[in-house]
Amino acid sequence: MSKFRVPRKIKKKIPIGMYCYEFVESTYSENGNWKGYKTKPCPFSKWVAIKDSPTASEYTKEELEDFGDETIDYCKIAECEIDDQCKSCGIKYGF
Repeated sequence: MSKFRVPRKIKKKIPIGMYCYEFVESTYSENGNWKGYKTKPCPFSKWVAIKDSPTASEYTKEELEDFGDETIDYCKIAECEIDDQCKSCGIKYGF
């Protein structure tokens, strides 16, 4: 159960499962070798530079100078960084 309450209209857009994306299909090269997956990201997951993220205040000045231009995945619903594409919001977490 999620601690975040969102309207049903928004909840419908969030992928089911433990990740912030939805599996679409496997992709293969011309010679039949597996290349990877195509996915559809959660519309509330956004890649932002660390220095521009709402969580920038959690970093020291030195960390922002060294790593501020690197990007993180940020969840707009949970208002936090997403670790390894695993859901932070907990919405529609089941299978």
